[in-house]
Amino acid sequence: MIKRPYGTDVYGPCGNYSTTNDIRTISLSSNERTAIADSICLEKGQRYQVELNTNEFDRPAFASGQSPSILIDSITLIPKATDIPFLSGTPENQRKQYEYEHRCLMPYYSLNRSPEVDEFCRKTLMSTGFYTFDGAQPCGCNPTGSFSADCQQLGGLCQCKQYVSPRTCDRCHVGYYGFGPDGCKACDCHRVGALDNECDPITGQCNCRPETYGRQCDECQPGYWNYPNCQRCDCNGMSDMCDSKTGSCIDCRDNTAGHHCEECAPGYYGDPLGRLTGMVVPCRPCPCPGVEDSGMSHAHTC
Repeated sequence: MIKRPYGTDVYGPCGNYSTTNDIRTISLSSNERTAIADSICLEKGQRYQVELNTNEFDRPAFASGQSPSILIDSITLIPKATDIPFLSGTPENQRKQYEYEHRCLMPYYSLNRSPEVDEFCRKTLMSTGFYTFDGAQPCGCNPTGSFSADCQQLGGLCQCKQYVSPRTCDRCHVGYYGFGPDGCKACDCHRVGALDNECDPITGQCNCRPETYGRQCDECQPGYWNYPNCQRCDCNGMSDMCDSKTGSCIDCRDNTAGHHCEECAPGYYGDPLGRLTGMVVPCRPCPCPGVEDSGMSHAHTC
């Protein structure tokens, strides 16, 4: 969907264009990497918003419990050949237009804009760029993310460092973070604990599912255990923390102990959960004379 904040100029090139055509439906099969929408009229100097709404086919969730997902790496505007003067009008130009539309559009569809195209396409794509942008454009390669200030003549792609993109090498690829002189690092978000493989471009913090924790969402939040099926620690209100793998409670309060803080600690007696007597009896020190370290005590517990 194209959103036009200011509508269309009735006297401009889109004056006869119906904005009902701004809503388009396209489909992408499992063996395709690109999808092409029909032509849309845009006016020079205006700002537009593109809203994408995705729907998945009815299918079972993956074994891991995650639903199918898609990563959209780019939205490309392709000039309409019939609006380019040197590709329309005369029979010779119309022949060039046919060649252009059937041989030269692949660089628009791929982020890997290789300069290895035939001479006709190379010249036509360059001329199209000159016409669209009113002349040649500076490379503008980011000095931190690129190896040099030079770029490809066709497409202007700079020589980016590892996992850096897009054309000017000024940010990390999707799924990477930590833009710097050495390139970027992989987010490595946990495939079960994270919502996706995107992370904060600076800190690398992944988008965690509820109850998961850590930069990569690969552990349970404090107070939970049994990753990736995180569940709250069961400590009978005597502790807020437990071992993240076993669920054994840590630092039981009120002189309690045990896996769930369900019993009195050694040297104490009582019934902290009321299981034995039917009523809660707080844990108290054993009434044995002396202490073990004194050498005068003959009891270890009670």
